[in-house]
Amino acid sequence: MEPLSFSRISKLPSGSIAAAAAEAARRRNYDFAIQLYQQLLEINPDVGEARAGLRQALLKRHQAKKGGGLFGKLKGAGPLTAAKGMAKAGRWDAAAKGFESYLATNPVDVEANLELGNALEAGGHSSSALAVYEFVTELDPRNPEGLKRAGAMMAATGEPLKALEYYERALEADPRDRDAMKARKDLAAELLLLRTDVIDQLPAIGLFEGLLQMGGVGGTAQQVHGLHQAVVGLQGHQNGAAGIPPGDQGDVRIGLDTIQDGFEALARFRKADHLHRFVRSSVHQPRSVLSMSVPGLVEIEQRAAARGLLLRLQVKQLLAVTTLRVVVARPRQGQPPLLLGELKGWALPLPAGLQLDTMRVQGQDTQGVGALIWAATFAWALEATPCRSARLLAIRDNEQQHRRLVRYFRQLGFEPTREVAAAALDLPLRLVWGGAGLLMRGDITEGLERVSRRL
Repeated sequence: MEPLSFSRISKLPSGSIAAAAAEAARRRNYDFAIQLYQQLLEINPDVGEARAGLRQALLKRHQAKKGGGLFGKLKGAGPLTAAKGMAKAGRWDAAAKGFESYLATNPVDVEANLELGNALEAGGHSSSALAVYEFVTELDPRNPEGLKRAGAMMAATGEPLKALEYYERALEADPRDRDAMKARKDLAAELLLLRTDVIDQLPAIGLFEGLLQMGGVGGTAQQVHGLHQAVVGLQGHQNGAAGIPPGDQGDVRIGLDTIQDGFEALARFRKADHLHRFVRSSVHQPRSVLSMSVPGLVEIEQRAAARGLLLRLQVKQLLAVTTLRVVVARPRQGQPPLLLGELKGWALPLPAGLQLDTMRVQGQDTQGVGALIWAATFAWALEATPCRSARLLAIRDNEQQHRRLVRYFRQLGFEPTREVAAAALDLPLRLVWGGAGLLMRGDITEGLERVSRRL
């Protein structure tokens, strides 16, 4: 068979060119891969995969040659200046080619990559622009401009959840960035209304139930049914797709209106400063007021470290909801840490606002993992939130396992409140916890005191 050469590439379909380029890069033939990607982008400048592949091939070649040094910068100075001039004149396609020419010898120049992405975006090549912005976030994970632009492109291409992640990262890099704050707020509201998987699969109904607890809105059986229909089928309804019976669409509208009413109620609640004064006056107490017999979060982390374990908390703020993920893992030499257990939940700014999912423990040699997770969760709630009691659901998958769960939660201080079954008013709770079972509530301080004895 005749060997594949660059002279024959132009005769191949674009998919074949991309495959040949990827194979060349895999074999570390970066020069050939770069030529192929450039050829493909000449045919179509908006092939995002090719633009991303070109960035990676240039980077790998740069790393293999240990950088271009001063010579590379001098060699590219002319194309860079020309590209900036063409961008200023609005000649976006020519500018993009000029920036690519410069980046061929200086691929890690963050600012030049940003200018390339801007030229591609302004020229209508959104897929390529997104590939470049994502590359910038790899080069400099804390570059606010790259993160915001990637977020904006994700939002524009119908990926609001990914867009929200980029804006969250931008705010971690610069907490005072007003553009990122506004974009995050808008995207969060959109996701809460339109998606069930906002953060860590937190349903939109969870926020609605919290608004009910705050006294923001009332919930009739018809509204609850509408909310259920909205959560499970809203996306299809919005797109005009089948999935929600015509007779139920009126209820969907009622459910959506109820969520919107909740947002408006929350806004009024905040505007009146009730929430601020409530949080300030509630049990947001200094450590000295709490029982000194229970450990704090720092001490719990130290106890985990003494056992050779990693204890980590991931906390995210989304409007009035704070999501929480607590994990315990075992470090491994030369490998990612081995996950031993985790617990997810969310907190509303209320004394009874902590909602917890069932904890998972897996693997071998997990003694004490559960105690560490519960202790960290309770300590965090006491130290960082106004929550003083928590709710969870003992899932009823089978009776034997259900009884074990109830017995286990009782040992932590949780007591039954009511059954969650198939009634219409139970639908929000079933959506939140993913099934039926026994709803239980426990005092957080008591839970921390009990579990501390096992540490």
